[in-house]
Amino acid sequence: RELKRIGWTVVMLDGMDSVGIDHAPEVLNRPEVSLYFVSFVLVGSYFLVNLVVSVVIDTYNQEKAKLGDRCVYLTESQNAYVRSHRRMIRGVPRVFFDSAEAPPW
Repeated sequence: RELKRIGWTVVMLDGMDSVGIDHAPEVLNRPEVSLYFVSFVLVGSYFLVNLVVSVVIDTYNQEKAKLGDRCVYLTESQNAYVRSHRRMIRGVPRVFFDSAEAPPW
C-alpha cells in the first residue's frame, strides 16, 4: 500500500503519533519516524520504476534479437528497402550469376 503511494501519509501520521505499547497516541510524538516513511516510499517507488523499465527494455531487446538485422516496427517491404540502402551506402555491390553461365569478365 505504501509503495503504491495510496494512503501512505495516514500510516505515516499514525506512526508519528505512536508512543509505545499500552499507551495512548500523542499527536506528532515522534517526527523522526516520517524520515523512515518518506525514504521507504522514495526508494520503493524508484525500485518499482526501475523494475518496469528494465522489463520493457529487456523485452524490446529480445524481440529485436529475434528479428536479426530487420527493424522492429517496419513491414517486410520497408525492411527490404532499408537493407538495399544500407548495401548501397556501404558500396558493396551484390551480383548474382546463373550457375550455368560464366561470369562476364
